[in-house]
Amino acid sequence: MSFKQGRPDRNTTHHPTAHYPKRTNRNHSTKRLELAIESIILASRWLLVVFYLGLGVALAIYAL
Repeated sequence: MSFKQGRPDRNTTHHPTAHYPKRTNRNHSTKRLELAIESIILASRWLLVVFYLGLGVALAIYAL
């Protein structure tokens, strides 16, 4: 640190985000894969709605 100028030297100053990895295509691909898996999981809940409705109808028929 340079005390004459009252501020740190350029050689010793670190950028606050220097420890974060740079964004690469691999990170972008990973994010796209993550979003695709999320979409599939969220869309699959509608299959469960149909399944449970079918179980409810079957139970109603069985009860009669």
